[in-house]
This record gives sequence, C-alpha cells and structure tokens, in this order.
Amino acid sequence: MAHPDQLGDTRHVRKGRVFGGLAGFLVLLALIYGIYLLVIAGEFKTIAPHFEGSCAQVPGVVGGEDIALLPGGDSALIAADDRRANARGPELRGGIYIYSPGDPETPPRLVSPEDAPTSLHPHGLDLHHGDGRTTVFVVNHRYPYLSGHAIEVYAWTGAALEHQRSVEDPLLRSPNDVVAVDHARFYATNDHGSSDAFGQKLEDYGRLARAGVVYYDGERFTEVASELRYANGLALSPDGGTLYVAATTDRVLHSFTRDPATGALSDHREQFVGTGIDNLDVEPDGTVWTAGHPKLLSFVRYAADPDKIAPSEVLRLTPGDYGLSVTQVLLDSGRQLSGSSSAVRSGDHLLVGTVHDPHILDCTMAAE
Repeated sequence: MAHPDQLGDTRHVRKGRVFGGLAGFLVLLALIYGIYLLVIAGEFKTIAPHFEGSCAQVPGVVGGEDIALLPGGDSALIAADDRRANARGPELRGGIYIYSPGDPETPPRLVSPEDAPTSLHPHGLDLHHGDGRTTVFVVNHRYPYLSGHAIEVYAWTGAALEHQRSVEDPLLRSPNDVVAVDHARFYATNDHGSSDAFGQKLEDYGRLARAGVVYYDGERFTEVASELRYANGLALSPDGGTLYVAATTDRVLHSFTRDPATGALSDHREQFVGTGIDNLDVEPDGTVWTAGHPKLLSFVRYAADPDKIAPSEVLRLTPGDYGLSVTQVLLDSGRQLSGSSSAVRSGDHLLVGTVHDPHILDCTMAAE
C-alpha cells in the first residue's frame, strides 16, 4: 500500500497535469483566435498599388474624414479634425471646408463658423438639397474629446455655413456617420454599443455585434437597426427606398428596405466586399462609392503612430441584376494617402478623404 505522502504527491501531480493541460489548451485557443483576427483584418493581403489615372495631394486640412458634393458637383464639403492632436489635448477646433475638384493648387477654405458650436470636431457629414435650399448635417464629438455627441445642422448660404441647431440624445452613444432624408430627418450610425474606450475595444477584438443605426424623425430618435459590427458609413439609394450601412470590421455592406413614412427598416441583406469599408456615397444612377482599410490592424497601428502608414482602397459598387458588382478602382500602399475613409466622384475627378493624414487626394480618372 502506498504511503499517504505518496498519495498526496500523486494527486498534486495529477492536478498539475490538469492545470497544465488547461493552460496549454487556452494558449492554443488564443493563438487560433489571434490568427483568425489577423485573417479577417486582411493582414495577410498583398498590396499591389494601382490606379488608372493620376492623383495629387491637396494640403490644407488634417483628418478630412468625410466628403460630400454640393449641388452641381463643382464643390465639395470636407469634414476635418486633427484627431490625434485632440486625443492628446489641448483642444484644437475642427472645421468644415470647401474645395473645388480639379484645383489642387488652391487649398480648401473654412466655411463653418468659428464660434458655433463652441466645440466642433466633425466626423461624418451629409446634405439635403430641395426647395431651393441646402441643409448640412454633421456628426460632432464634443471636447474633452468624445465626451459627448451631437448632430450639428447648418444652412448653406452659397458661401458659408450658418449653424441652425444641435440635435442631441442618449441614443447617440458613439455616432460615426449621418445621412439626410430631408431638411429635418436623418439616420445616424453608432459604430459601437459602448461609449467608453474599454467597452469599444472589447467589441472590436471580441467581435461583439453591438453597433446599430438610429433614426431621427424631426422630433425624436428611435433605434432602427442593431446587432451590427462597427456600423460606419451610411447612404440612401436615389429613390430613398434602400439604406446602405457599411460594417467595417465585418467587411460587409448591409442593405435595408426603408419605409419612407415611418423610417423603419426591413428586409435586411448583406454583401461581402472583402475590405474594411468606411464612408459611402451614392450617385444618381445608384452607383455606390466607398473607401476603406484593406488591412484593419495596420490602420490601428497607423492611427496610434503618425510615423506608420496604412494602405488605402477605393471601391465602386455598380447595381446589377444580382446585387452590386464590386470594382477596385484605387489601391495605395499608404505612401500617397494612409487610412482612406471616403470617396466621391465629380466628373472625371475622384476625391479621397482620410482619417488622419494632413491632405486629401484629388485624382483624375482615365477615360473609360
């Protein structure tokens, strides 16, 4: 018979083996999950830069994240904010600028008022033109940076923006983009369900579907879509019957059928596009333009360190009998532009915005 001390030693050995096996299993799971994240983030992609045409860097704005064409397409509004500087402090006010496509020698001009609202840090923007007037909607993150959020509403006078009102609500937890329905109503994305940095990182790296879309009917907000991953850019089809939502970390374009009377969304569809799409722009014929991040973790490193670069990509999504046909129009290593976030076309000019760089791109497209 074994001595009691020997039995105790045996039990300790068995426990050690169990705990060692469990620890090894957890390490293996973590390794597999890490590889999975690298794959879905696109980190193993080969970047072969190309563009049929030529591009010029347009200085004068830092972090020109979203771009929208004014009626006629001869001028564009740019929502710009130096996000890195504001994350460190003290506050450096952002602004909305106007730029004429095809004139890279003339820097963008500030058109937002310098005093209203008192804290302006623009993100996504959109506009509605009708009844002889143009209304501009802009996502604004208050300072201290990301401490509060609003949708700022401006009237375009033809030369400048006049601030009309600020729309705030607890449902604007983490707004990213906005799309106008008319002069009063709009949709906005919440790219996270959490408003704090830790909760947002947990959503991103834990692949938690807690983002969504809210609708403002002119008086109140309602949540109309939920359980999305990093809901980002928004756009309406030309007939107003379809709402497009970019899901960056899923590399998916969501499409919803929209009820024009109530704003409710239904008939949810998904199209995999294979890259971390950001903002969206829709042309009158239904063509969707988007820019994004082919290597999402490279973008994260670039966002934290201005000495690093991240590849940029522009896609054209053309309506067809079987959904949207995806064409890669531009791919850049990050040398011309890092962290592309928006793309709009004006004639043969393609404007490409960025989350952090101190310039945008004005690209002249070759004749097709």
